[in-house]
Amino acid sequence: MEKALNIYFEPSAEPFEVTLLLESDAIVYFERKPVKGQFLKKNSDHTAELTISVTHKEEVFSLMKKWLPNIRVIEPAMLQEEFENSLRKYLGTVV
Repeated sequence: MEKALNIYFEPSAEPFEVTLLLESDAIVYFERKPVKGQFLKKNSDHTAELTISVTHKEEVFSLMKKWLPNIRVIEPAMLQEEFENSLRKYLGTVV
């Protein structure tokens, strides 16, 4: 439970790393209130790469929903695609 980011943490699952690209508006938040076990690397173009360890994709997705459009998945790329598809599906149901 020490490594849990949110309720989607699965203690029996093997953790995997996710790297997120943060726009400048989001960087300040993650500097002031770090996510458990995060590694933040600032880039010269005023973006940053945030690497975190998760056990379930929803741990990342819930974080990303809070920071749209200032955050996206760099790796694994399939998570970004899946996130975009879930957003398209959601937007298709509310329009």
